[in-house]
Amino acid sequence: MQKNRALAVAGIIFAFIAIMHLLRFLFKTAIIVGGQVISMKMSLAGLVISALLSIWMFMARNNK
Repeated sequence: MQKNRALAVAGIIFAFIAIMHLLRFLFKTAIIVGGQVISMKMSLAGLVISALLSIWMFMARNNK
């Protein structure tokens, strides 16, 4: 039971991160870290990676 709960929480967190990357991409929000502008390509990569991780967590949760 604890494993399923942990996987669900991880899946929700990764889904939230994917949504934030998607919103940044849709609204063209600039992010500056240390004076450097982070490109939109990084958000697209973050979107894909976090979405895949979220799907993986939910699939692992449902796997028995």
